[in-house]
Amino acid sequence: MSSIYGPSSSTVHRPLEPRPEAIAEAPVDAANSNDIPLARLSSNRQAPPALAPAGDTRQPSATLKTYSEQLRPSPSLARQAQTLAHALHTGKPVLDNLDQCQARMILEGKYLEEHPRAAFPIINAQLFPERDEQGRFLLPDALADSARDTRLQLHKALGELGKNPGAPDLAAYGQVLEQAITQQTELFAGKAAQYAEVLARPGLPEADRAQVLRSEQAFARHAAQVANEIPQALKQAQSKAQATVDALRHLNQPAAEWEGINQQLKELVKQTSQNGDFKDALDNARLPVTLADLHQANDGWAATTKAFVTGAVPQMLASGLAFGFARAAVEAAIPDNLPVQLFATGAVMAAAHEVGTNLLKPMGQELVGGWSLAPVKASEVIPNPNPRISIGGVIQAPDAEAKAQAKTAVETLRGQHKNAQQANKNGTGLGELQAYGSFATAQAIRRGLGFAAPQLHVNNVGPRTLASMGGGVLMGGVQSSMQLRSTATDERGRELPTHTFKQVDKPLSQRLAKAAGDAVLASNPSDTEVRQSLLSKTFGSYLGLGSAALVGAAGRAVGAAGPAQKFGQVMLAAMGSPALLIPAYASFQSGPESKAHSAALKARADSQALPGAPAESTASAFPRTRSAVQNILDPDRADLAHGTLPGTAGRVAENTFHRVRGGLQVASQVPTELIENAPQLIKTAPAALAGLKNSVQQAFAATPATTEESDDPQPPGAYPAT
Repeated sequence: MSSIYGPSSSTVHRPLEPRPEAIAEAPVDAANSNDIPLARLSSNRQAPPALAPAGDTRQPSATLKTYSEQLRPSPSLARQAQTLAHALHTGKPVLDNLDQCQARMILEGKYLEEHPRAAFPIINAQLFPERDEQGRFLLPDALADSARDTRLQLHKALGELGKNPGAPDLAAYGQVLEQAITQQTELFAGKAAQYAEVLARPGLPEADRAQVLRSEQAFARHAAQVANEIPQALKQAQSKAQATVDALRHLNQPAAEWEGINQQLKELVKQTSQNGDFKDALDNARLPVTLADLHQANDGWAATTKAFVTGAVPQMLASGLAFGFARAAVEAAIPDNLPVQLFATGAVMAAAHEVGTNLLKPMGQELVGGWSLAPVKASEVIPNPNPRISIGGVIQAPDAEAKAQAKTAVETLRGQHKNAQQANKNGTGLGELQAYGSFATAQAIRRGLGFAAPQLHVNNVGPRTLASMGGGVLMGGVQSSMQLRSTATDERGRELPTHTFKQVDKPLSQRLAKAAGDAVLASNPSDTEVRQSLLSKTFGSYLGLGSAALVGAAGRAVGAAGPAQKFGQVMLAAMGSPALLIPAYASFQSGPESKAHSAALKARADSQALPGAPAESTASAFPRTRSAVQNILDPDRADLAHGTLPGTAGRVAENTFHRVRGGLQVASQVPTELIENAPQLIKTAPAALAGLKNSVQQAFAATPATTEESDDPQPPGAYPAT
C-alpha cells in the first residue's frame, strides 16, 4: 500500500542562509575540479555546515533542531496523520486507493497551511515519521522513492563520467540514463494523474478541495525545480563527452566508446527538451505553477492599468498622426476641390499610417517601459495529454481510445484558447467593434463640444488631431487591457490566460535603436511587401474617405438649426468614424490574412502530396485578392482570425462581418496587385488575349472540336470546402 507523496528521505544541499527548506537540501560536491557540479541528493539528515555552530560540527546543531521542531505538524494534525497511518496498516476502516490518495493530499495541504514555506519532499517524513528497525519509513512512496534512487544513480554516473578517463561501460551507463528518465516521467505523470482524478470527484467538499489544491501546487513547484536537474545534468555531461571525443581525436586515440556516450547523451537531451513522454509528464505536473505565475503577473487593477497604458500611448501616437493630423492638415490645405482632396488625403494617410505602425507604436511601447503584451502559447497552458491516467487511484497507461479522446479534448481547448487570444484584436469582430466604438465616441464628443462651446473651433486641425488621439487612447487601452484579462477555461474550471507582459532585459536606448532599425527595414521601397502594404492602405483609405464623405454630405443636409438637428449631427459625427475605418482596417489586414491563407494552402498541399513526390504549388500572383475572395466564400475557415467560438450565434455574426470585409478587400486589393504585377501582366498580355480569342472561337464553333481530358484548372484543395 503506497503513499502518494514525498520521498522517504530528505534531499539536501548547502544553503546560503538558514531557512526551513534547508533540511531538505544537500551540499554540492565540487572538491574535484573534474566533477560535474551537480547537487548530490542524499538521505543523510546531518546538519548542513551553514546551519552548524562555529565550533564543533560533529553533532547536530541546536539550530537544526530548532528548525526541525518548527517544521513538525501541530498536535491536531499529527493525530490525524496517525489515524490515517493506523487505518492503512490495519485496514480498518477499509480505504480504496483513491480514498488513500485523497486523504494523503488533504493532510499534505493542511501541513502546508501550517508551514507554507516547507519544501515538498519533507512533508511525508514530517507527517509519518515512524520507521522500522532498518530506519526505513513505515509508509514509503514507491513511485517517489524509485525516482529519487534513479536520480541518485544518474548523478553518480555523471560524476564518474567526469572523473574516469577510461572507456565507460556503454551498456550500464545507457541503462542508468534511460531508467532515470523513465522513473522521473512516471513520477510526474502519475502524481499529476492522481491529482486530476481526486479533484474531479463529485461531492468533494470545498474545504478539502482547497487542501488538495494546496498540495498540488507544492508538488508542481517541486516538479519544476527537480525537472531542471536532469536536462541540465545531461547537457553538462554531453559537453564533457564531446570535449573528450575531440581530445581523443586530436591525439589520434580510439574514441568509439566516448562517441557512443556522446550520442546517447544527445538523444536524451533531445528527449527531455522536446515533445515526448518526459516533457508531457513534466508540463502536466508543473501546470499549476505555470498558471499561478501567469495570474500573479496578470491579475489586479495595477496590471490592468499597466496594460491599458501600454496599449493606449502607442495607439494614441499612431492614430493622432494618421487619422488625425495627416487627414485634417491635407483637407485644410485643399478645402474646395473634393476629388483632389480625397486623392491627396488617402495617399498621405496611408504613408502616415505606415510611419505610425512601424515607428511610432514600437517606440511608444518602449517609452512607457516596454510593457508590451506577449501572447501565451497554447501549449504552455494546455499541455499535451498526460501519458498516464489514474483510475481509482491506480496509475496506468491510457488505451488507444482514451488517448484519442484526450488528444481531441486538448485540440478543442487549444482552439478555444486561440479564439480568446484573437478576440480583442483588429481583424476580428469584437476587436474592430472596440476600435470603431472608441473613435466614434471621441468624434461625437468633439462635435458635441463644438455645439456647447462654438469658440473652440472643433473642426480645425488641432481639435481633430486631439480627438483622434483620444480615440487611439480608448482603442489601444481597451484592446490591450481586455487582451490581458481574456482567458479560456479548462475542464477543471481553471482560467488559462491568453496574454502576459513581455519581459524587458535591455536598456531603453538599445530598445529604441532596435525599433528605429526595424522601422527602416519595414520602409524599404524595394521590398514587394512594403510596396503592396502602402498601396493597400492607400486604396483602403480612398474607400473609407469616400464613405465618410457621404456621411458628411448627410450631415450638411440635416443642418444644425435646433436641438434635434444638433443631436443628429453628433450621431453622424460618430458614424463617420466607422464609415472611414471599416474599409481602411479591412485593407490594413489584407497582408497578414493573405500570408496566413497561403501558408494554410501550402500546408494542406504538403500533407496531401504522395510520398517522394513534390507538393503541388499553391503560389498565386494575386494572393491578397485570393484571400479576400475566400473571406466572402469561406469566412469560417481556420486560417482566418476569429474571436468567437464555432457554432455560436456570435460566430454567425462574425462571419457576416468577415464577408463584408472581404468585399471591401476585393475593392482595395485588386488595384493593389494589378499595379504591383503590371509589368508582368503587360508582358504576358498578348499570349493571354490570344488564348482568350481561341477559347471564344471554340465555344461558338458550329462543330465542336474533339475534346480531350485535361487537368482540372483549379486543383483539388486549393480552396477549403465550405
